[in-house]
Amino acid sequence: MIKKIFVLVISIFAVVNLYAMEIPADTKLNSVTVFLGGAELTHTAQIDVPQGIHEIIFENVANNIIGNSLQVGGTGDFVILSVNQRQNYLKAKEKTPQLIILEDSLKLLKADLNKLNNNRQVLQYELDLLLANKNLGNDTKTITVQELQRMSDYFNKKSTQLLNDMTSIDLKKEKLNERITKIQNQINEINSKAKSSVTEIVVTVSASKNTKGNFKASYLTYDAGWNPSYDLRSSGIDTPIKLDLRANVWQQTGIDWNDMKIVLSTRSARQNNNKPELKRWFIDFVNQMKYRGGGINEMQMMKSAAAPTMDAAAEAESMADYMMVSETQLAVEYTPQIKYSIAADGKPHIVALQSYDMLADYEYYAAPKIVANAFLVANVKDWSKYNLLPGSANIYFENSFVGTSFINPNITEEAMTFSLGRDESIVIKRETLQDFTEDKFFGSDVERFFGYEITVRNTKSKEIKLTLEDQFPISKNEDIKVKLIETADAKINKNDGILTWNLKLNPAESVSKKFTYSVRHPGDKPVNIY
Repeated sequence: MIKKIFVLVISIFAVVNLYAMEIPADTKLNSVTVFLGGAELTHTAQIDVPQGIHEIIFENVANNIIGNSLQVGGTGDFVILSVNQRQNYLKAKEKTPQLIILEDSLKLLKADLNKLNNNRQVLQYELDLLLANKNLGNDTKTITVQELQRMSDYFNKKSTQLLNDMTSIDLKKEKLNERITKIQNQINEINSKAKSSVTEIVVTVSASKNTKGNFKASYLTYDAGWNPSYDLRSSGIDTPIKLDLRANVWQQTGIDWNDMKIVLSTRSARQNNNKPELKRWFIDFVNQMKYRGGGINEMQMMKSAAAPTMDAAAEAESMADYMMVSETQLAVEYTPQIKYSIAADGKPHIVALQSYDMLADYEYYAAPKIVANAFLVANVKDWSKYNLLPGSANIYFENSFVGTSFINPNITEEAMTFSLGRDESIVIKRETLQDFTEDKFFGSDVERFFGYEITVRNTKSKEIKLTLEDQFPISKNEDIKVKLIETADAKINKNDGILTWNLKLNPAESVSKKFTYSVRHPGDKPVNIY
């Protein structure tokens, strides 16, 4: 009995596939939600569905559809039997607007080249005719000197003009050929990337009678996405920071997004959404091994094992004034009140999202051990309320571009610090104290002394605040002892080995800070201090 039912089901599906009539659907791209990685596209279509079983073919959809994300729904007196996607190798892909423009330009350039060739050929005919009649006089007619002079002048003038005109045409032809070659190469590049087939969505429906069907299809594709970037502007140390958030949107889905409602979401469609689970963690002794030159020591092995791996990822009205921002359970969504057109060219298209005015505390920071310059920084509190994303930032201070930076909101500090660039008017020098360069021996131990003096001079015309930092080494071995001797009233962070001085300097004022420390260790065990 079961075998008969199985055969009957197979027969029914065979009949459906044999007699189902294909109905092309004039689909319309209705909306797009772009994620940090991927995009969700929604198409709609209105179709007159005849009675019976038919296949509705959704055309003009993205090239690469994530199969398990495909969803199709509809209203009407019909039942959806199945939804699939297929590749149609018989239907040629429509040319993109860019390709059409390039091909039209190529035709016009070739037409201009043909005209130049024709003009040059006429000039050549005229020159040949002139050369063929350069002999003057005959046996019965004598040419006077005056006539010979006039004919010679005419010949020289006319031949020179013809040769110059031909040279001018040759130069124009050379430039045209260069342009034709470039356009032809670009056309070849586009055609080489074009797919040999088009993707179609096949929806099999069964209608009990003739009916109007309203269909809606949505799916995910990885051929689109966006990443944030910022413009950070400050007019001076007495003004708030203006932070403009922009989206660099790209897509190469195979269909242009023309005059489209686009939603930008901070969610990524590529993320693994399975919750993590902890496994049992075993710990044991590490075998002590000695390595000779060129090998890897134990500390390097431990460091390598513990190192995490990273995956390869004047004011005017702007588009940000027409942007709605909403926070969902899992993401932040930016919905523009105007529509956008984004070509399927894979190039970034800038969309203005938000503009923030942030109150900032300005000060200078210097770590002369690394670089002998003071950097102007702006500390912004309450930054978490702005829903910032990691991204690169162009920095402008006092209407001048000063460089680039990176905004990383994945921090736990109370204030976010923005670096606004170096200030050469604050002079900093770090010198080694010669009195602390000798080693002292205590039995089998050796104690080495280190001392430094940092001098800061404010050549600006106003008072400044400066956070000055330096460091001392931290021992990870009980046989190595580090002792601070002099710190010049610095704030000491023993866990990180950081010395911090919070300074205020008047105009033309100089301040010096000295700090010294010693490192004691067994003399037969060298220590890498530097």
